[in-house]
Amino acid sequence: MVVGGGFIGLELAALAREAGQDVTVIEVGERPLQRLDPRLGELVLELHQDRGVRFLLGRAVSSFEGDEVVEAVMLDDFTRVPASTVVVGVGVVPRTELAIAAGVDVDGEGIVVDEFGRTSVPWIFAAGDVASQPHPGLLGRGRIEHWDVAMKHGAATGASIAGRPTRFTETPYVWSDQFGLTFQLFGRPRETDEFALRSDATSKSYLAFWLRDGSVAAVAGLDRSRDVAAARRLIGVDVAAYRLALVDDSVDMRTLLKTITRG
Repeated sequence: MVVGGGFIGLELAALAREAGQDVTVIEVGERPLQRLDPRLGELVLELHQDRGVRFLLGRAVSSFEGDEVVEAVMLDDFTRVPASTVVVGVGVVPRTELAIAAGVDVDGEGIVVDEFGRTSVPWIFAAGDVASQPHPGLLGRGRIEHWDVAMKHGAATGASIAGRPTRFTETPYVWSDQFGLTFQLFGRPRETDEFALRSDATSKSYLAFWLRDGSVAAVAGLDRSRDVAAARRLIGVDVAAYRLALVDDSVDMRTLLKTITRG
């Protein structure tokens, strides 16, 4: 039983299913990867269901049952689902206790830092998942929860600590391996973005874009590493004149990149 249909939950579900286990995913939203576009969520759902993963969508967990070990999960609609193993992957809460004890400012996102990772106490710095940081990819300050971002933000903050002020402005990156396929996401999609999916999309291979004011704001792909590598270079580029070409699978992505950037 996996509680949570985000990246962590889906990766664990895929691994357990490949190991021959019966797997059920409980997700409070209407589809997995709820924060992304519904069409992408449906493709992810199809991929897992085709491999035998069961989903209970729109459901939350009210309690775990069992004497010595877990034996069942009770849902919010009073459905009792037997379970021998339960893994919970429903997000994180930043640990800010140490910062608060040190007199450092925190907000609803985490430890407040400036563009160089410095907190409200000048000699204390913070980086990674716990840091509420300003970043070009965010509407305001906030946390970017992925280890790749945490490492790069940490490296930039470390350079600032060492006397070489360095801003972390790289495009946020997330990747996830599921059933031998690699999902990649560059950028931070917003609900108000226009979603564009290439016409050859299937549950096992797709390329998608989020457009904001005529420019590419984010790119995602499954089993399309070469296309994603080309498409990510369009982030921040005005592609309004090439909107139809973006979703046309007959147009080679690398050729399109050259055309747009040369134009």
